[in-house]
Amino acid sequence: MKKRIFKNMCFLAGGICILAYTFLFFLFNVVYGRQTEQYVRNETWFLAEMANEMPSQEEALSYFERLDSMDGSRITWIAADGTVMFDSREDWRTMENHKNRPEVREALEEGASSSVRQSTTLKERTIYYAVLLQDGTVLRMSMSTDSVYALYISMLPVLLVILLIFIIIVMILAHRMTDAIVRPINNLDLVKPENGCPYEELEPLLARIHRQNEERQKNEKMRREFSANVSHELKTPLTSISGYAELMKDGMVQAGDVPVFAEKIYKEAARLIGLVNDIIKISRLDERKIGIEKEPVDLHAMAEDVCQRLETVAQKYKVSLDVQGKEAVIQGVPQMIDELFYNLCENAIKYNQPGGSVHVRISREMDRARIVVEDTGIGIPKEHLDRVFERFYRVDKSHSRQTGGTGLGLAIVKHVVEYHDGKISLESEEGKGTKITVLL
Repeated sequence: MKKRIFKNMCFLAGGICILAYTFLFFLFNVVYGRQTEQYVRNETWFLAEMANEMPSQEEALSYFERLDSMDGSRITWIAADGTVMFDSREDWRTMENHKNRPEVREALEEGASSSVRQSTTLKERTIYYAVLLQDGTVLRMSMSTDSVYALYISMLPVLLVILLIFIIIVMILAHRMTDAIVRPINNLDLVKPENGCPYEELEPLLARIHRQNEERQKNEKMRREFSANVSHELKTPLTSISGYAELMKDGMVQAGDVPVFAEKIYKEAARLIGLVNDIIKISRLDERKIGIEKEPVDLHAMAEDVCQRLETVAQKYKVSLDVQGKEAVIQGVPQMIDELFYNLCENAIKYNQPGGSVHVRISREMDRARIVVEDTGIGIPKEHLDRVFERFYRVDKSHSRQTGGTGLGLAIVKHVVEYHDGKISLESEEGKGTKITVLL
């Protein structure tokens, strides 16, 4: 970045120098040319007035001869038939007829005329001005100057020297300016970028870095908590399985109690498998790696299917389960929607009271579908409402152990809702039940 800024500043300054010099040179040439033309015009009219005041052509010729030493200009006196009567530079007696010269011809017709001619080598530019005198002759004055091209080429060595000096100065200044620009950027504290922003243009970038830092810290904290929770949750069933198996291995279990211990090992293993499956599900949801395209899903039909599968569980907990509403089709991932219904209904059954009920209602709300799962269970204390969707968070840990919960059910529900760009809300009162509303 530093080299690029330095290089661009040098090129920019050098280009500006060349363009400025070229522009000023041509501007000077135009102004100088106009001034020269005006000078030739004024001098010609002055000489014409002087010649008109002369009593004879002989005296006028004598006057012109005395002006022969004028620097930079040339005086030519031409008769009406184009014959040269006098020239201050060459032998006028041997000069060709000038009647066809543009400025002479126009002066004979209009009284005065001017023209500018470029040499064939483009090195010289000659300005002519001719005036018709009272005796019918033409007085012409001319002045030659270097052409703009010749002048530009002649000054090219000087230009190159000036340009070289200027580039050296620019390189020194560019190096210092580049250091001054880049140094505050190099000294930025990217851990806390909001402190001391050196340039206003960097504020959006630093704000984004700040947000990314906060998100990264939050994700890192969640990752550590998740790892700790996973380790703890996996360790508990594994410890139970290991303990039971060790007792059986050491022969400390009577033959009649083996089925009991085997059942405990089976339950802990099933709980462990369920936990691993839930961890895999939520990890895939985190990475949004579902790999399944969305398709039309009838929420009412799916809710009825899930409730039928949970009927045995509901009977075990002595809870009634019903589905109300009508067909509501959305674009979604069937497997994920099934997980959503299953977790919501299973929680509502397991955290209910004997003789309680679970009502699942499906309805349409404008362009969205509404899912309501309401139970008459134990409810959730107010201080826990904001955290029930966190991973591994349990309101009643002892009850969760008894029901075999992993603490990931509602976290999976939340991720499924977010994946489908939906909204979820929770209403609960301790001892009276819980109502969860999902909009998809």
